[in-house]
Amino acid sequence: MSFTNDVLADVADVLEVQPFACPSCQKDIERKVMQVHGIQGIEEGSVLAQLQCDDCEHNSLERMAVSDVLPHAAQRFVLQLTKDSDWQSRRVFKSRTTMLCIPEIGLDSASTSVAGGTILDLLEAVRDEMTNVPAFQGLAHADGMLQMMGFMEKFNDVLDGTCEATLEMEDAASRLCFIEARGEADAHLFVKR
Repeated sequence: MSFTNDVLADVADVLEVQPFACPSCQKDIERKVMQVHGIQGIEEGSVLAQLQCDDCEHNSLERMAVSDVLPHAAQRFVLQLTKDSDWQSRRVFKSRTTMLCIPEIGLDSASTSVAGGTILDLLEAVRDEMTNVPAFQGLAHADGMLQMMGFMEKFNDVLDGTCEATLEMEDAASRLCFIEARGEADAHLFVKR
């Protein structure tokens, strides 16, 4: 697989940068773990791992399973979406079978076609996809419409960071999902491997 850095920038998002030893000269370098968008031959649940060494000019790009390159990938994550945390900008990667829940607002078993980006990107996609389904657009019953509007108001409060909530991501099909960890304080984030 051969991609230039410019092409990679257009089709891949860096999920994590890891310390690594260059396989050619053993110098300490970084491995970029990337999620790829819209390239045939890169199956779901795979990421690309890129190594570049400035000293010996080693350059490699390898397709790997999420579980092989992201040791903290799991089947289930629970993350507190608090007002004073940095949850909105955390990177996320998931398969199409991953279900999302925010129990405090009644969001249960939601999914989205969006595979990754930030947590905020993912939740905005869930909201946008929910409002575009025919059942939502065709709500004729006043009580149903009021109930849905109240739900969407709570959902927007979570997205704006004005309402604290819990995000649960679970992939029962064992396809593994990933939320970017930020330090030792995130040890509680990974629930089930």
